[in-house]
Amino acid sequence: MPKMITVMLFVCLSGILSAQEMLRGEVNITLEPIYGTTVDPDYPLTREQANRRALDEAAFFFSGIIYGWMFEYSVGERARGIVEYLEITPEGSIPWGDPGLTVTDTRVYQMHQYVWAEYRLTPEQKSRMNLIRSSGSRTVQATGHAPLEGTDWPSIRQTVLEDAAKQAIRNALRGDFWNRPEGSRGYISLEAFPRYWIDSGLWSASARFRVSFTEIIPFGAY
Repeated sequence: MPKMITVMLFVCLSGILSAQEMLRGEVNITLEPIYGTTVDPDYPLTREQANRRALDEAAFFFSGIIYGWMFEYSVGERARGIVEYLEITPEGSIPWGDPGLTVTDTRVYQMHQYVWAEYRLTPEQKSRMNLIRSSGSRTVQATGHAPLEGTDWPSIRQTVLEDAAKQAIRNALRGDFWNRPEGSRGYISLEAFPRYWIDSGLWSASARFRVSFTEIIPFGAY
């Protein structure tokens, strides 16, 4: 019979570069019977399972900071029958077992497991991040939301973060262009680990992104 647990991952806002060599972030795993309305099949988690989940979570966010995503975004306008959408494609990822990803500290306190993870950048990754930061991209803070229902925590976390990314792109367009375009293409990456919580019956995530545009599509371009 499958075991049941909830693991809610509240991630501290971190992942800041130290001397352009190391990324560091803390994952806070709270053990509950359910997350949102979804029952976790792995209850009760062993400490090793909790650490694995924390590392998976950290690797996803470190990947978002180092590699980011290419995106295509349509603003949408009901009057013109244009549907809003966002398509994102990851530029790279940190695989399981990557020697650059390590746990430096873990502790359990009042039903929470706190895991600090670090990622040591390769010279190529450092060059990539420096190039992105010198390419005219801008930093944008945004909040995303998603229903509590979901198949598993990784899927939920990605859905909420994608909604936050969509808001970040929208905010960047508003700040850079007087006339609202129909859509855009470009690149978006995380600046730090996002923070997740539940608010008014929805999953929510606050994140800081770096956004750059490679193409702006005006209305009537097609």
